[in-house]
Amino acid sequence: MAARTSPQPAIRLVESAATELRLTEARAFVQDRAARGEMRIVAASRGAADELARSVARESGATLGLHRFSITQLAARLAVHELAEQGRAPVTYLGSEAVAARAVFEVQRSGALTYFAPVAGAPGFPRALARTLQELRLAQVPAGALEALPLGGPDLALLLERFDHEFDTASAADRATLFRTATAVLDRQSTATPQSLDPGQPLVLLDVPLDSPVEFEFVRALIRSSPDVLVTVPFGDIQALNRLASIGLRPE
Repeated sequence: MAARTSPQPAIRLVESAATELRLTEARAFVQDRAARGEMRIVAASRGAADELARSVARESGATLGLHRFSITQLAARLAVHELAEQGRAPVTYLGSEAVAARAVFEVQRSGALTYFAPVAGAPGFPRALARTLQELRLAQVPAGALEALPLGGPDLALLLERFDHEFDTASAADRATLFRTATAVLDRQSTATPQSLDPGQPLVLLDVPLDSPVEFEFVRALIRSSPDVLVTVPFGDIQALNRLASIGLRPE
């Protein structure tokens, strides 16, 4: 028996320096598809998604079935049940700072820090470290790749390993874990019967930043699971355009 294959989605990528032009394209897309059923609006923030839905409602009257999310909210909604089955809970950025502070304390107590030893006790160090370690995890950089770097590389490798360990010990999930889990859920949904969130819904990706490989893999899974997609990108967002070009998308 041949394996079931999903039809290729119809995708438009619109790039413009004019915010109103991007919004006009998004409104036209939503107005056309909303009359046929439910759809998803995903933006950099929930407020931006809500505002697009409100502008459609003002022009079209009562409008139902517009599911609005920030990119992080949608990842959290998709991942929540699987994380619960694993006994893990998503943490806020403040929670990540607390985990980073614990990692610093444990590594510092062992006397293993060298480069960062003079500043490890400074009040702002855990916050700066949490941001750095989160970026490394989102970029899928393993601790081993840091060890050979000059200056603070070996210290960062130790801190990243401890950071991961503390998350596991606390049964917590950071942003990188959240997106990876949501991507896996979408990939399974694409070959299974849709449940609470229909993977066959049209999709608007409104100026969603693609800052890391983990977030981009999630967006790729969203696109694969949607039959009809509009992506808008502000002019000059080279990183997003390059990532989208890697899957064959060229902007209008």
